[in-house]
Amino acid sequence: MAIYNYQGTAVSAGYKVDGSSALSAFSYQGSRVWAAVDYTSYTISDYLTVSIGQMQGFDIYDGTIFQFRANSSNVNNIMATIDVSTGTVTNNITANSDHGDSASFSREKYDPADDFPMIYVTADTNPAIVYLNRVTKTTSTLVKKYKFPLEKTGYYAAAAIDEENGVIYMVGYSEQNYQTDDGGNNKTVVSLWDLNDLTDNGDGTFTPAFISSYQRAFIYVMQGQQFHDGMLWIASGYSSAHGYIYALDPADGTLLYTVDTNTTVELEGLAWISQNEMVYGLAGGTYKKVTFEVTT
Repeated sequence: MAIYNYQGTAVSAGYKVDGSSALSAFSYQGSRVWAAVDYTSYTISDYLTVSIGQMQGFDIYDGTIFQFRANSSNVNNIMATIDVSTGTVTNNITANSDHGDSASFSREKYDPADDFPMIYVTADTNPAIVYLNRVTKTTSTLVKKYKFPLEKTGYYAAAAIDEENGVIYMVGYSEQNYQTDDGGNNKTVVSLWDLNDLTDNGDGTFTPAFISSYQRAFIYVMQGQQFHDGMLWIASGYSSAHGYIYALDPADGTLLYTVDTNTTVELEGLAWISQNEMVYGLAGGTYKKVTFEVTT
């Protein structure tokens, strides 16, 4: 069955952990084909504990966590593949990702025969770099490298990918500081980039066409971004600070929903495993699941 986004444009289905369709939200007539989700009502439960230590951004596909881990030089990060059913690290792979602050699977496979789609990984550098990698459980190969001008993204910008509408959202800071709002002077910067209109920089990188940007109130230490159900989802929290996950309206940064993780352990990344289930990471190798109530 064909499915559509809220604007009526035909899109490909999303996926759950087992690879089945999950994000088909509307029929061509605009009626929901997936029950509505109440993001104000949720429960948090244990998902997985892994002996992995250092963590950064991650995403999940077909029962496998692709967990990025910055090394000492933040160059050619280590990508660990983790079996969800056993909690074991199956491989540690050198990957193009630098710090690997956020990770999002594409909806496209490099080759239809591949087991996994390509994955976008943000480098938490100034200026921001986003790597698009072709991955297996044992390999990672660079497909494309996106570079963004610092003056438009802000500092320490990380990506949330909306492939349905061909947009990359870069979320950074107006000042070179991610731990304080500097008395209200430091803002969170959201910039929009056209994923389908690329400029070849001649150095192996491409820059998407700039669409627009805006600033909103400071969000403390952003630890992973995802685009889901038309919203920007951001994990926020550093060591000894209370961790929250925020859902923002991508049009203007208005806060729509908040998930209180009720922890002071550093948050590390988030991933959606179905329309109403999200997993977030905690430093040291703990993964928690947030289950939102589904309404009829």
